[in-house]
Amino acid sequence: MGDNATAASYLGSVLRPGDVVLVKASRGGQLWQIAQALTGQPVTGL
Repeated sequence: MGDNATAASYLGSVLRPGDVVLVKASRGGQLWQIAQALTGQPVTGL
């Protein structure tokens, strides 16, 4: 994926209710943005 917004958009199109996704990376990768986009909730515990 080129950026986090593209990854979030793709994942949003393929994930179904009940799917579980682990988003893991260093803070530098800012993958929390993907988790936030998918859940619509602020990410805490950074």
